[in-house]
Order: sequence, then C-alpha cells, then structure tokens
Amino acid sequence: MPTADKLGDVVAAATLERRRVAVAVADATDEAQVIVLFEMAEVVSGRIIDLGAAYLDSCWRLACFGGFPCAQEAVQRMGAAATSTGRAA
Repeated sequence: MPTADKLGDVVAAATLERRRVAVAVADATDEAQVIVLFEMAEVVSGRIIDLGAAYLDSCWRLACFGGFPCAQEAVQRMGAAATSTGRAA
C-alpha cells in the first residue's frame, strides 16, 4: 500500500516545477477516509463548482483519460499473449 513517504519523489519533482502539491493517502474502500480525502481536495483546489473549465479538463485528462492508453496497451498485449498460446483473443 502506498504511503506519503513513497510519494516523496513526485512531490519533489512537482515542487521544482513550482506546482502546488498536496499528498494524501487513503483507502478507497473506507468511506471515512474517502470523505477526508475529498475535504482535503476542496481545501487545496477549491470547490469543484468554482473551478474553471480548463482546470477541470486538465484534471479529467490526467485522472480519467490517462487510464485509457494504459488499458489499451494492456489489452493489446494480453490479446497477443492469448493468441501466441493458442487461446482465443
């Protein structure tokens, strides 16, 4: 499980780029931790309703769309592996 200590390199790199950084580690299966995480995000970023479209687009691209190329590559590799072992792709 990741810890705040393990995120040190990410924080250091973002700080060098003069980006505002907040580190939070939460168990997404623990409702209380998720609530605290969202409360922290509001303090750092502001209320979602008050954020501009460009910022929200940037967040969406990173958090949502960013998973698509990774998933696509994984599926392609899994399909290639299944084909090479004689399983249906």
